[in-house]
Amino acid sequence: MHHPYDDLAKKIGSRALAASGATTVEHTIPRSTQRADIRHDPDPAREAERALLGLLGRIVRSLCLLEIYGHMPHGAEWRACLGKHFAHWEAWARRVRAENRKQRAKGQEPEPFIEPMLWILAVAFSKPMRRKLDVKTRPGWPKGVYFHGRDVYRVGIVVANELPRDRSTLLVRFMVAGPLLKDAIEDLAELPANAIERGLVEGDLVDLERTLGAKPSRTPQEEEIVAMVTALRSDLSWTHLREIIAIDDPLKRGFYVELCRHEGWSTRALQEKIAGMLYERTAISKRPAAVVKQAIVDATNGAVVGDR
Repeated sequence: MHHPYDDLAKKIGSRALAASGATTVEHTIPRSTQRADIRHDPDPAREAERALLGLLGRIVRSLCLLEIYGHMPHGAEWRACLGKHFAHWEAWARRVRAENRKQRAKGQEPEPFIEPMLWILAVAFSKPMRRKLDVKTRPGWPKGVYFHGRDVYRVGIVVANELPRDRSTLLVRFMVAGPLLKDAIEDLAELPANAIERGLVEGDLVDLERTLGAKPSRTPQEEEIVAMVTALRSDLSWTHLREIIAIDDPLKRGFYVELCRHEGWSTRALQEKIAGMLYERTAISKRPAAVVKQAIVDATNGAVVGDR
């Protein structure tokens, strides 16, 4: 079943990797009906661009497929990933052999064959599955990164809920999303406005906010994500964000977000306004929901939230 978080992973991944090499979303594997979430063929001259991406840049230093799961993948999904990987490997080998035949015919040196990697990015990976696959850690890689099959399979696994919660893992945690998205948004809010991660992620978060906001009903987690993104794109600090996402009523949240933005309230001032029930004491709170929503939209466009 398609989920809005699937698009988020592919958008962030393709935008982040585009500067460091050829990147394809929904890559069709030749002679196969299968598609991989993302395929990346790194440009060796763009190592500096990859270095800016933290763990994501590190895992794509060689030709690879990325398969992304916002849940714990089960056995059938694991086998499907391996099937795509081996089909892609075989297709790539055929292509390199054909190109090298042309090179030799011209009296030129053939290009070396670089064997591709498969990276599975998942929220979690069960311990029984790890034991069955006999996955291994490697020196120099952070906690939560595992490897399977050595050079025979060339598979890497990133278990996002085990990764260190720091800037180097932020883009990977955004791509996996799911239950980790809230923490990732919190961490993004703490970065400076010119951080590369903000430029790569914020536009896609706004798209996600609109998609979730258009749903006739939302889960509590989705409500929280909408509130967090609304506050984030209003340039509020994380301390403001914590106060606002604790408000259950979306209209009330929007009211405080816009007043914070227009009035420049400190976190302490915001706390005092919420504790003093400013929204409930304002005449607009007694209006129909459609009127309140329109007032908040007008405020976003430069008007002031006030009595109507």
